[in-house]
Amino acid sequence: TEELQLQGKSLGDTLTWQAGLYGSYDHTAGASDATIIFFAPDFPTINSNTLANRTLAAYAQATYDLGGVYAPLDGLKLTAGYRYSWDYRSVGQSSESGGACTPGFATDASNAPPFCFQSGGAHFQQPSWTLGLDYQLAAHVLAYVTGRRGFIGGGINAENLIPGTQSYQPEVLDDSE
Repeated sequence: TEELQLQGKSLGDTLTWQAGLYGSYDHTAGASDATIIFFAPDFPTINSNTLANRTLAAYAQATYDLGGVYAPLDGLKLTAGYRYSWDYRSVGQSSESGGACTPGFATDASNAPPFCFQSGGAHFQQPSWTLGLDYQLAAHVLAYVTGRRGFIGGGINAENLIPGTQSYQPEVLDDSE
């Protein structure tokens, strides 16, 4: 995981801001094995999965004290932020089967028992944002209103053996407070 972040204050310290780039990449160091016993002879019994996840994002957020525009509004702060994320998920799965390969798996006929394999990937991208106003009424009293959208990328369920259903969609949450 790496992140480049810039932060600062501008306009006579009435504007506080930050911007950055985020990136992460994780993958299994090798195949993870699981023995799965099904009640039907045609399903794989030994599975090995190799997973990889990559996320890239760019973001910026700023808080502006509106007293910089009109003095009686001093202390009323407007916050706005935006992030755009790009996610990629991939999986490679191989299975040793006591019978025929499960639909969706390719067969390597040079091995006995059949050695079946499949791979796939999914891309997800989505913006996230925040917009809010806050005012410090007293030392221990803050009044605020805010709206946000959050995003978490989808993924791949490598253990799902039904072709075309291995990926799941991202989640998006809109929140107001």
